[in-house]
Amino acid sequence: MIFVRQSSNLGVDTTGMSEAEGVKAAIEAVKALSLSIGIPQKLHEINVKEEDIPALAVAAFNDVCTGGNPRPTSVADIEAIYRKAF
Repeated sequence: MIFVRQSSNLGVDTTGMSEAEGVKAAIEAVKALSLSIGIPQKLHEINVKEEDIPALAVAAFNDVCTGGNPRPTSVADIEAIYRKAF
């Protein structure tokens, strides 16, 4: 894993933080940025319907990029992620 000691581009100084603290600070900074510029946070905000999730999960699983995923995955795993994001 890459450890960022200072993340001035995100406006967060991670000096002296543990790796986990730095990662959390970076995630919080990205989320704050996305909220400040109005990026939708949930799939339903971009008109995804709950009944579309199974088909979206199959399409994502069948995407050519899925094979390069560093962790083995399944349609059920992807569907669970989509449901959390809904």
